[in-house]
Amino acid sequence: MGGGSWTSTDWGSYSASNAGKSTAQIFTQSVIHPDYDPKNITVRESCDSADHPESTPIIIAFDVTGSMSRIPAEMVKTGLPTVIEQTLEHKPVPDPQFLMAAVGDAYCDEAPFQASQFESDIRIAKQLTDIYLEGNGGGNGGESYSLAWYFAAKKTKLDSLIKRGKKGILFTIGDEHLHPKLEARQIKAIFGDTVSEDVSSEDLMLQAEKHFNLYHIVCTHGESEHGSYRDVIERWRRIMGEERVIVLKNHEHLPEIIAATLRVHAGELTADVAKTWSGSTELAVVDALKNVPSAKRGVGRPSVWRPAPGVGS
Repeated sequence: MGGGSWTSTDWGSYSASNAGKSTAQIFTQSVIHPDYDPKNITVRESCDSADHPESTPIIIAFDVTGSMSRIPAEMVKTGLPTVIEQTLEHKPVPDPQFLMAAVGDAYCDEAPFQASQFESDIRIAKQLTDIYLEGNGGGNGGESYSLAWYFAAKKTKLDSLIKRGKKGILFTIGDEHLHPKLEARQIKAIFGDTVSEDVSSEDLMLQAEKHFNLYHIVCTHGESEHGSYRDVIERWRRIMGEERVIVLKNHEHLPEIIAATLRVHAGELTADVAKTWSGSTELAVVDALKNVPSAKRGVGRPSVWRPAPGVGS
């Protein structure tokens, strides 16, 4: 997938049709859509084409449980065009193709993972609104963000990697801890795949890193790194490395943070990227990306797992 081209006119019409609508009015699915049910997905392809000869796959995987469930509606209304238009304007990657995914809790949710196609045009917005916002989560101290890593490692085919040896980019976004493993029974129930044993989240991260550069955005809903989210942030940093964990205090700046991260990952300096905006948005970009290295400094490489006591146990 990934044909077609993005136009601001297409988005303007689509965004206007959703202006003033509530989350429930935008996301009308009451069960998982069969097209986005991972049991029905053999592979998601990010393909080169005449329009997009150097495709770059980008996965944005949202936590859609509890307080995070409001973010997809904001992405439909204003966020997604910001990400895409900024990416097309500044060109940190060639021919971006976006896949939207929804992440929940493999221990208790009916639909803990959903995934769209890779798209390069307005179809990605329609697919985003077809996501089932279950909005549950289990109150069990974590969510199954590693479902996105399993999907990235096992269910994607990337021309960028096969033809050019270039990885895609994957963002997971949430406000909880990471469950330490995916159980074999969960993998069977969610993906339809049979595995011989449970798989640790660290192993899934390392498998996904063979195909994608990984970032995780921790949403703290206005609190500082030293508030009630301190343990969440520190644990993510122990798992992924500080340079791959982005702390976002105000979710309204999420689109700009994603767009800015793509540019810093490609080699621009954070201070220069932040000047694209002004005021609170500029400050938010500087703050959120203060630990993300630019490739210009020679350290913009994929993260390497840093084991910590108790992680994955």
